[in-house]
Amino acid sequence: IMLGDVRATGSLEIYTPNGTISQASGSVIVSGPGNFSAGGSGNITMNLSGNDFAGVITAFGTNLNITNSNATTLGTISATSLNVNSTGGQITQAGAATVSGNTMLTASGNSITVNQTTNDFGTLQVTGSNLTLAESNNITLNNTSITNTVNITAANQITISGSYSAANTLLNNGSLDLASLMTTNLTIDGSGTSANIQTSGNVSGATILNSGSLTS
Repeated sequence: IMLGDVRATGSLEIYTPNGTISQASGSVIVSGPGNFSAGGSGNITMNLSGNDFAGVITAFGTNLNITNSNATTLGTISATSLNVNSTGGQITQAGAATVSGNTMLTASGNSITVNQTTNDFGTLQVTGSNLTLAESNNITLNNTSITNTVNITAANQITISGSYSAANTLLNNGSLDLASLMTTNLTIDGSGTSANIQTSGNVSGATILNSGSLTS
């Protein structure tokens, strides 16, 4: 399904059992919920700059690519990869995300709150002012750029790799693995314990480790 200009004052639902959903030109402007399904095996590409999704976005497909000139609220997401560029405001959730591969969330200057307790991400790359993340399994942060605070609650292991920048980091539960992180002088300060970690990237900020273990 190839979309041109779409205007919906209510909800918009697009389903294809065997194909892809994409945009040829124009913009999709939806006042209510947007539901997109490509049968679980097709790509969904809604990445033109004029798109404006005011309601909850629910998507089911393989590779999902969404640009929104409004603040973005994600509903239930099921995908192999997810790329969300929220140019008009923050990213929040109304439903859980299951993404087996890479997720890229961009909300430059705004908060990213993906705190549904049943989220299951693979690798996460984020850019914004604050990150609040809940993860029901293991999570890998790869190339993180957060202006203020990162707050992660994970059931299992938290792995930080690539570049990492945040003023403050709070890690709840889970264990922290810095083995693949290239950095010097990362300070872990929590529960009365401080340590300097020498590994090998690019980290800035103060990190608090709470109720977990550290490996490096």
